[in-house]
Amino acid sequence: VWHRVLPLCVVNVALAFVVGYLDYTDVLNFNLSISDKGHSFLSIMVSFLVVTRVHIANQRYMESRKLLSDIMKSCRELAQHTVTFTRYEQSLMAKTWRADVARRTCSLLRTVVVVLEHDSYGSHVWQVPELSKDEKQALLHSLGLADERSPLVLAMFLRTSIAAHVENLSTPLDVNQELQLLDDTSDFIAAYHGLMKLITTPFPFPLMQMNRLLLFVWVFTLPFALNATVQKVLPLCFVVFFLTYGFCGLELISMELDDPFGDDPNDFDVMGLAKVVFDDIAITIGDVDGEEAANALKKRVRLPLKQQIKLEVEQRAEYWDADGRGSRGAAGPVPEQASAPSGSLSAPTMTTASSSPPSPSPIKQSNRSMLLSQIHGQ
Repeated sequence: VWHRVLPLCVVNVALAFVVGYLDYTDVLNFNLSISDKGHSFLSIMVSFLVVTRVHIANQRYMESRKLLSDIMKSCRELAQHTVTFTRYEQSLMAKTWRADVARRTCSLLRTVVVVLEHDSYGSHVWQVPELSKDEKQALLHSLGLADERSPLVLAMFLRTSIAAHVENLSTPLDVNQELQLLDDTSDFIAAYHGLMKLITTPFPFPLMQMNRLLLFVWVFTLPFALNATVQKVLPLCFVVFFLTYGFCGLELISMELDDPFGDDPNDFDVMGLAKVVFDDIAITIGDVDGEEAANALKKRVRLPLKQQIKLEVEQRAEYWDADGRGSRGAAGPVPEQASAPSGSLSAPTMTTASSSPPSPSPIKQSNRSMLLSQIHGQ
């Protein structure tokens, strides 16, 4: 916080130097000093408010890290349990099912990364390259630009994929094994809800307002209060510098810890942590299905964004024209599900016609045109 607190220290030290110099030389023929008794009483309240603010901010910071760790753990556990329960299933459909569960797990985690870092990078869920065509289409039709609700939909798709083991395994999972996989998904969603609670619950504004008002009034009147006690200019400047650095620095630390998701030096490297999880999942899949399956998963997860964006133009053009209307005709029905090979799993698509899709936050025509423009621009 040096680069942010140092200007405040310099300003207050300059004020202390002016007050001390004028009082020492008696240029104004007027004493600028004030009694320090008021500052002595106010310092107790300021100290309490500052320490409370730092404590709450640190608690939120550590809670966010714990919930983020729980999300990563759930992804690893889900992949490992999937492989452990089906290790001796070596049919093509079983391998396809394992690969699909692993890919959807990676896509779900990647989507959470985008949601957490949206305020800093401005990315949207529909730009995530790991998502399939059907998943993007379903998210855009049902949720629009409500990125924070996308992981909930993708979790439903993941649960559907898990439940499809009865169609893809020669010996379906036991009830307890299936419940274990569903519990891992539930743990993921519970941790995600915890993160959303912290992100959408800001620090109480009245407490923050009172804290900063009293803090800055107390700090920037210190030179006048300490001038009567510390009667030399240099010691006065020295004391004022470190008091300003200590109190204002703690407030700036609290501001730094309030939002740990972004690109600040003290923010979590969420994408870096997610990439480690992707590698762990690929290693887990490779342990049972071979290196080829692991490399295929890595390639699917790390598909370059620009390559996926080019595919988006063709995919989106099938359903929307430039004005946001269905390009398949005013009354033409949209297929319920895109064609997929037997045994594979895909996210369900909407079955509505050209009218606006029934969703809590549908994409308006202007937003659809904007999205298409962004895609064509890249």
